[in-house]
Amino acid sequence: VIRDFSPAVTASGIPLSHILWVIWAIGMAAVTLYFAGMLLRIHKMKKEAFLVTAESEPELYRQFSACVRELSLRQDVKLYASCDIQNPVSCGWLRPTIIIPQDLDIVSSAEELRFIFLHELQHCKHKDALLNLLVCVLETLYWFNPLIWYGFYQFRKDREIACDHAVLRLVGGEERMRYGLTILQFAQHAKSGVFASPLSGISSSAATTKQRITEIAEYRPVTALQRLKSAGIFLLIFLLLLGTSPL
Repeated sequence: VIRDFSPAVTASGIPLSHILWVIWAIGMAAVTLYFAGMLLRIHKMKKEAFLVTAESEPELYRQFSACVRELSLRQDVKLYASCDIQNPVSCGWLRPTIIIPQDLDIVSSAEELRFIFLHELQHCKHKDALLNLLVCVLETLYWFNPLIWYGFYQFRKDREIACDHAVLRLVGGEERMRYGLTILQFAQHAKSGVFASPLSGISSSAATTKQRITEIAEYRPVTALQRLKSAGIFLLIFLLLLGTSPL
């Protein structure tokens, strides 16, 4: 098909490189619109959400503040409650924000709330919102390469597992069963897509959740080999980007 297509393009007087560039630009514009729509929905959700403060929700705010102190976070992380989401999420690089379902403190125990807050605050601590932004930009530029999608999928999965391990280091390995059950509560509401999201959250796709639960059940402190694996995935993505640059 390509051999038949190339002479036709040459005969038309339009260089093949120009046609491929136009296809890439159209795809990039479509992905840009997708991410722009997602950012607008997040902005609208934050605007309509309810800010949790010591005055409005003293007990919930006390639990959240205790988790912030436990992680020794210097960032000013805001907590919002929204009726538009079913799973807790975090977002924002310069102004980190955690958004929880409005009834989370009603349907969850104090222990579950602590697990949830610690997980989301780990995303804030590790600047995952900035990583999400970078991934969104790179997926916009390299939308045509399925290897890039797969590489970032693996990267996001390893990042969630790293957050799980960080929480278990804080609460203790003996809490892994209760922590795993907390994750499973939100798995049924998880949404998975082809592209990345500016949001980070405790929920994940069914396949990722299954692997996370396995990792939690067999929890061991993070080894140098696991760190090397994550670094290797990142390096592989970087090399793929260099080798498939459309620019």
